[in-house]
Amino acid sequence: SSKCSEHCRLLSELTTCTTNYLLREPDSEQLVQCLDFLLDLWVSLVTNHQASLSFSKFSPNAEAAAQVAQTTATLQQLATSVFKSYMEFKFKEMGAGDDDDDSWHARDYHWSQLENIALLGRENPIPTLSLLNGWLDSNITQYKQACQAPNASCETLQGYQDAILLILQVSASLLTDAGDSEIPLIPDPIINIYNNTVPGQQVQKPTNE
Repeated sequence: SSKCSEHCRLLSELTTCTTNYLLREPDSEQLVQCLDFLLDLWVSLVTNHQASLSFSKFSPNAEAAAQVAQTTATLQQLATSVFKSYMEFKFKEMGAGDDDDDSWHARDYHWSQLENIALLGRENPIPTLSLLNGWLDSNITQYKQACQAPNASCETLQGYQDAILLILQVSASLLTDAGDSEIPLIPDPIINIYNNTVPGQQVQKPTNE
């Protein structure tokens, strides 16, 4: 458990370093591929841990269950940190004017990274949704203020519009899970928030038949 937590922290630091280097070298294909690989690795880590967590609920070994719970807390914290770091990287990238239609980020990796970062956000949805709500409110406010400023440039307005679009895209991916269903379903972590905060009301996830 301690080794797993330490490896997760190292992976988190590596992901943050990669986004920082990408801000300096936004046209680096290798760095973009590296970031995509790291996000895929995070998704595999979260998915495998969720399977271990489900198994631990039926395990009679209290010590093993406690270790899984400790790892879960660490993983949730780090997943939120990576989510925050990635989103702030995207905002800075947009502010620098690097997130255009011809960039590697927008053309080949945007959607795969968006789905992966949304899955990380679901690992700890309450603080993630709070972050998204704060970013959305801030960008809408700044966009309104920029619209009223006589010297606001088109690039400035476009930057706020792009940031708002990104936040909405990530929010939609976080709150729904398309999977193999024709109609996107609500992921279990989001349903659990409702079930844990509204006494007497239990949402049942529909099954595909």
